[in-house]
Amino acid sequence: MDTFDKPVINRLILDYARQYLRVPALEIKESWHGVYAKHSERTYVVAAPVDGVRMVTVTSGSGMTLSFGIAQETLAEGPAE
Repeated sequence: MDTFDKPVINRLILDYARQYLRVPALEIKESWHGVYAKHSERTYVVAAPVDGVRMVTVTSGSGMTLSFGIAQETLAEGPAE
């Protein structure tokens, strides 16, 4: 898997957008390419490496969507044992 953006794709997107947008300048100021952990069966993984510590990680690109629900569930379970 290539983890880098391709400048040619960005140019194609901007060229297409220029057909519809009338703005003085249309350019990409910054970009970020995320690479996410993945799991074949689980949406997220919970681990308790030591007493009193619980680690939770989302195994897809949906962490912002799931985070508050997972936090509520995790806190409702009480301290890690």
